[in-house]
Amino acid sequence: MESLHDQGTGLTYREKLPLRLRRSKAVVGTSELMRNNASNEMLLRACLAIHDLREPEERDEVMQEMARLELKMNLLISVVQQLVSAQAPLPATVPIVLTAAGLSWPEQYGAQMPIESAPGAGDKEPLPVQVDIFISPLVSLPLSLYGTLSCVTVYDDEGSSSREWQCSFDTLGANLVDLLEKLIFSFHRREVAMERAAEN
Repeated sequence: MESLHDQGTGLTYREKLPLRLRRSKAVVGTSELMRNNASNEMLLRACLAIHDLREPEERDEVMQEMARLELKMNLLISVVQQLVSAQAPLPATVPIVLTAAGLSWPEQYGAQMPIESAPGAGDKEPLPVQVDIFISPLVSLPLSLYGTLSCVTVYDDEGSSSREWQCSFDTLGANLVDLLEKLIFSFHRREVAMERAAEN
């Protein structure tokens, strides 16, 4: 089977992040979905504000002042994050691939997220789950998304196979998809900027 993230779904975000997984109802109520999407949208807007990246030449005096305020806010958030983490430790860190369409990670990390009756490779019926992704170290709350979990065998360009967990998001509103894509793009842009800085 082709990897979920090799199907032209746009930019991907590859990182090791704290990840928590739990079973979900097969059908989530409309009001619950709306509350969950609204909470996720607020979280993504906060992440975008914190991680917004601009080149120095793009910044006028107002932007420079905003950058100074942002630095102070980041420091405050970092302190709060440390206090929260001390009381509620983060879940295990997992190497993930994230797009606006879904999430995947290597099969061997599934043991860190035990799920009753988790699907095996080749199972026809995916398992409804809710996945919490602690997407930013500066924000203590997770991005919490509903999806369906499968364990699949994927093949690379050379024909080698491996198994991975795939969680396909199927209840994201258009606004949430847009914000998630923007955040993934901002992470990609930051990575490119860091690579350029390392070369100079």
